Amino acid sequence: EQLRRGEAFLVEGQRLSCTGTFSWRLETGEIRWSEELYRIFDFSPDLPITLELIGCRVHPEDLPMMGEMIEGAKRGDDQFEYSHRIVMPDGSTKYIHLIGHAVRDAQGHLEYFGAAHDITQRRIAEQALEASERNLGMIINTMPALAWSARPDGSAEFFNQRWLDYTGFSAE
Repeated sequence: EQLRRGEAFLVEGQRLSCTGTFSWRLETGEIRWSEELYRIFDFSPDLPITLELIGCRVHPEDLPMMGEMIEGAKRGDDQFEYSHRIVMPDGSTKYIHLIGHAVRDAQGHLEYFGAAHDITQRRIAEQALEASERNLGMIINTMPALAWSARPDGSAEFFNQRWLDYTGFSAE
């Protein structure tokens, strides 16, 4: 009962955090995924996972990065960490942050254990914030007014382009 509860605890924690776990035995090529990682990649849980299958989901522009990570792992790098995009069957894109750590067994065989976190919502929020900052910058720099801001200690924080043009100072 305690083992069942522990497994349920882990599965639910992975689902809530959008984080799946994996292991990858380099010698045999065997890759094992958690239920959540299958869900993130939208693969059937009975499908054997291979590097080629994973590569089919990785965004074409991110495949070289995946190749570099695989080569580093084959060289025996202690760990790897990178973020990449995956393209889903419906054409949508997810953003994944992946981290893996190498462990050697008693015979010296290398196996990586790691986690893949679906960071799509965070990336969407970051992109929206960047777009909002660009729009605000454009508005501030095109309005017919001198605009600036200062910190509580009185040091300058921001000057719009009109202010810089009027005073002849540089932003620095």
